[in-house]
Amino acid sequence: MNSIQPALTTTKYWQKGDLLISLRHRSTIFLYRLTTNKILWLKIGPRLNQHEGSFIDSTKIGIYGNDLIRSSVVSKPDFLISGHNEVYFYDFASDKVTTPYTEFLTKSKVSTFSEGRYKVLDNGDLFVEETNFGRLLRGDKKHEIWSFVDRVSKGKISYLGWCRYISKKEFDEKYSKINFN
Repeated sequence: MNSIQPALTTTKYWQKGDLLISLRHRSTIFLYRLTTNKILWLKIGPRLNQHEGSFIDSTKIGIYGNDLIRSSVVSKPDFLISGHNEVYFYDFASDKVTTPYTEFLTKSKVSTFSEGRYKVLDNGDLFVEETNFGRLLRGDKKHEIWSFVDRVSKGKISYLGWCRYISKKEFDEKYSKINFN
C-alpha cells in the first residue's frame, strides 16, 4: 500500500470518509468503506506501479502512473513502458479512463520510477512532482509552462519530496490567519 486518500465529500459514487487506496506493486486501486469493511470498487491497470490516487471531482478519481516494469534481473534495469509517467483519470459516471496530459508528460519526459505526485489546478493545468529527479513542473495538456530543479552544485540537485502547489485562493482560505512571526 503506498497511498490512501479519504473522500472529503459524499457523491453518488462514494461517501465522505471512504478511502481511495493504492496498491503499487499490484497495480491496483480500490475504493474502501471503513464503516462496512467493504471494497466498493476495484481496478487493476491500465497503469503499472502507480503511486498516488486522488479524488478529482464528484465523479472522477485521478491516478499517478509510474508505468514502470520492474526487473528482478540485476543486468536488466527497470524501465518505463512508454518512456514517461502518466496521469490517468477514471470517471465513475462513464466507466472510462482518460489521459489528457499525455502530450505534456511526454514532451517533458516526466519519468520518476517510484513516488511522484500531481495536482490538477483550478484552471486545468497539471502540477507534477517528479520525485526521483528532484523536479517540479507545471503544464497544460500539451506544453510545459515551467519546471524547477534546486541545484546545489554542478552535478548535484536537492531532493524534493511531498511538494504541494498552493494557489493564492487556497492560501487565503487556509493559511492567511496563521501568524508566521
